[in-house]
Amino acid sequence: MAYKSLHIRNNSFSTGGAKFTKRGVVSSALETLVTWQARASMRRQMADLDQYNLKDMGLTAHQVEAEIQKPFWQA
Repeated sequence: MAYKSLHIRNNSFSTGGAKFTKRGVVSSALETLVTWQARASMRRQMADLDQYNLKDMGLTAHQVEAEIQKPFWQA
C-alpha cells in the first residue's frame, strides 16, 4: 500500500497534488456532521408518520422502513 506524504505549511495541507486549508477541512467536516444530523432527524420523523400522511406523501410503509434502517452516514 502506497502512502502519500502530508505537507503542512502556512495553514494549508498538501498531499502532493491537492491543497487543503485548515479552515476548509474544518468547514467540510462540520458540513458533513450537519448533513448526518439532518438525515438522522428526518428518519426519526419519518418513523413517526401514520399511514394517512405516508399515503399523502406518496410513500409506502415498506419505503419508509427501508429508509429508516439506513445508517445516518448513508444517503
